[in-house]
Amino acid sequence: MRPLIFMLIALAAAPAPAAFAQGTGNTLPDPITGANLTIYAQRLELSPQQRLAIDAPHETYLAAFAELREREIEKFLGDSSNLMRRFWSSPDSREVRSALNDYDRLRGRIKALDEQLFGEIQVFLSEDQIELMPIVRQRRERTRMRSGLSRAATSANAASRTDLSVILDGIEVPPPARRAVEPLVNEYERRLTAGMRKVTTEARRMIIDVVKQLEDHMAEESNSRRRQWSFIAEIWSEEAKDVNDAAADISDLNWRSLRDIAQLLPAEPAVLVRRAYLARAYSELGVSKTQALDRYDLALRTRLDDDLRGSILAARTDFRGRNDRIVDEMVEITRRQRRESTLGGFGGRRQASPETKERLGALGTRRSEVMAEAAALLVALLGEERVAALGDDSAAPADGAGTAGAAIGSGVAAGARATAANAAPHLLGTKAPPDPGERYVGPDPFLPGPITAEEMKWYATLATMDGGDVAVLETLHDGYLERWEELSAGTVEAVTEAASRIARRSRRDPEATPTTTDDVDRAYDLRRRAMSSIRSLDDAFFADVEIAILGDDASEDSLRLRRARDRIVYRHGSTSSGRMQRWRSTQRSRTGREAQIDLVLLAIDGLLDTAGRAKAAPALSEYERDLAETLKERYELRVERARTSDRLRVEYAGQRGGRARSAYSTALADASAQISKRLAAVDERLTDLNRAGLAALAEALSPADSERVRARYRAAVHPEVYDDPRAVEPAFLAVFDLADLSDEQRVTVGEIFAEYRGTYGSVCSSMTDVLDEEQIRGQGPERWQRQAERRNRFDKLRFDRDELNDKTLRRLRAALTEEQLQRLGLGTG
Repeated sequence: MRPLIFMLIALAAAPAPAAFAQGTGNTLPDPITGANLTIYAQRLELSPQQRLAIDAPHETYLAAFAELREREIEKFLGDSSNLMRRFWSSPDSREVRSALNDYDRLRGRIKALDEQLFGEIQVFLSEDQIELMPIVRQRRERTRMRSGLSRAATSANAASRTDLSVILDGIEVPPPARRAVEPLVNEYERRLTAGMRKVTTEARRMIIDVVKQLEDHMAEESNSRRRQWSFIAEIWSEEAKDVNDAAADISDLNWRSLRDIAQLLPAEPAVLVRRAYLARAYSELGVSKTQALDRYDLALRTRLDDDLRGSILAARTDFRGRNDRIVDEMVEITRRQRRESTLGGFGGRRQASPETKERLGALGTRRSEVMAEAAALLVALLGEERVAALGDDSAAPADGAGTAGAAIGSGVAAGARATAANAAPHLLGTKAPPDPGERYVGPDPFLPGPITAEEMKWYATLATMDGGDVAVLETLHDGYLERWEELSAGTVEAVTEAASRIARRSRRDPEATPTTTDDVDRAYDLRRRAMSSIRSLDDAFFADVEIAILGDDASEDSLRLRRARDRIVYRHGSTSSGRMQRWRSTQRSRTGREAQIDLVLLAIDGLLDTAGRAKAAPALSEYERDLAETLKERYELRVERARTSDRLRVEYAGQRGGRARSAYSTALADASAQISKRLAAVDERLTDLNRAGLAALAEALSPADSERVRARYRAAVHPEVYDDPRAVEPAFLAVFDLADLSDEQRVTVGEIFAEYRGTYGSVCSSMTDVLDEEQIRGQGPERWQRQAERRNRFDKLRFDRDELNDKTLRRLRAALTEEQLQRLGLGTG
């Protein structure tokens, strides 16, 4: 019962996944951000001068909100955490009601701040613009209601959390079409706001009623635990019904409005709106993207004669209609299933019934068939070669199909590739490149894949090969891959079969012959011999490279290539795929992440020029040797740990009962404890190696190159901090490259950039400090509270950084001409 009580109170405070609040875990709404204000300005049709004018009252508003956050909101969050801890012992409806009253009071304070800002904004508006303010106020009200109770109450129905007006704001719609749908959108927003108010009211009532009934029921000492659980299920199912119905009503409103709005939009915006809505509201169906339709769109962007273009258009229209009809039916089924489900799945249905799953599966199969038919028809119309070329980014678009109106990314990226001489070194650097070997996820987790094309590029860079050398290298690689196929079909396949046989038998397959520890030993001996064969094949390849390309006097280059391959080979040895390893690395401490870095790849992959790489090579020579040896040691420990685990699993596989399971767990823990301790020590050494190597690079490289390497290192250690898609630095680098940037503009942009770099770097440093704090251990509400506090501090810093990015981008835009903005793809929005 206690987890349920905790869940009831947590409805208003549980953090939303992938939502970054201002340090409240989305318990309470964020302030109006600069990005929000820009969207409001677009709805009010403000001029650039009006948009700049409202920045001053917005700064005052943010300061007032920050004060509220640091005082009253902070106290409320602390009191709520204490309340949740007390509720693990017994519910108290009076405390719940008091907490909800405090919650309502703070939401009222936030609303008052919002209204004060809107009142100050109205000073700058014309009469026609003032008439549009109710639309903006409703939009902000919906934003406020997407936190806390309303968000929690709609957590089981993604369609009820989706706002079509937000989707429309992100899609380019021709002005005539936007004016045509405006009355529909305005009416939709009015009804959506009313629906969200109802959800909030019902969720508040539900919490009070459920806790009160639980309080009364638990006072009756005669009730057994089984009767208590039965009562909880009954009242939960009954009280949650009105909340579910209110959320489902919003889902229905969204679906009807989507159809009505799409009918008034041109074909392309209509498709984009529908796709975006399906991606947000029905992501589990996987119907938001259609590769076949994308291929048709790409084909129509190429040069076609009129007859062929007409045939492709007709085929695309037919396919889109058939696909949409199937998707509509899948959505209808899912909508009904969600309405019948119970919030949280407690005391009722949460998952789809077998019949529903079967129907959805049949429709999914039919949709796949329709897509296959459409793809085949496109091949019949265009031919295989032209269809295959559609996936090539180098294919020239048709006339007029350029990148006008593109998002910031494309224009900025082009400018950022060539940093101006007077621009400061990268603050962020670029993302750390993936290990070329991690892209291979083979049949056995302890055996590496063949040398890949990505590795070949790495080797060519390490040995400074020219075009002719690369051609020879590719020829040698073709021969290597042929020999690999033979090896894979023999030795590697034998390892896979042996490992699979152990796994099946250790799960007590009744038809399988019992597996012994000798079988495990033989499987691992096969794996050892397979690794030896792979290394021999690698050695033969590098010997060929030495003879054909490097020559007798290039022993240092040969050694670098072999060590680079070693570092890829011995990064294997986990029971997870490369993708899962990378996901887990984001959950590790800083030391664990630093142990995964390869400084050589990090420094040379598109970051340093030829001169920089020449300086880096001597500084990293000792590092390359020690890293390869340490990775090999870690690999062998991982094999030893897996072998020990497999032997114990086989040994205890035939035993049943709780006592046997306990004995197995104890034996496994005892056997792996020492190995895990040694693995931790190896990770510490790997971290020390990387830090020492980074220091050696800093001494060898120029200050600018050193800062770039450090920036990429920071991004690799803390990707959740430095992988920032909203960072404005690339925009500055593109601006500095403008040939027509005047001296006055250059000075202004430089001043903005200097201020931005200092503040941005400070905020990022604070974010990494939060992540580097000692890991929170233990279980229960106290651990959850500390985790929430850390998350809130991190999210608050991220919020501040997003505001800095938005404000800086507006200042940068104001310093440029309209023509410069369009050329960079920065726009004016």
